[in-house]
Amino acid sequence: MRIRPKEDYKLLGTSVVLDKNKVYPASIATNQPKYKQNESIFVYYDDHGGAILLNKGEYTKTKDKCLTKEEEQNKRVQEGYMESLRNNNKKG
Repeated sequence: MRIRPKEDYKLLGTSVVLDKNKVYPASIATNQPKYKQNESIFVYYDDHGGAILLNKGEYTKTKDKCLTKEEEQNKRVQEGYMESLRNNNKKG
């Protein structure tokens, strides 16, 4: 499953951050008490299995694609380029 956090989350004492504007892979947290009732999931923030537990109301399911770091970088570059084109068109 893929999710988008509803808020930005930071794992205290680490550099781990979930960005509400990004899509992350996730799985149902079947090892947690009341996981069905709480709709508990593990959200994977890296390629090494690191995960943060989120519950109902803290995420939305999506069909959007999870981007690799390279794809994220390319997207930022493209968005910056498009913004500069828009700004140039406004000037002249």
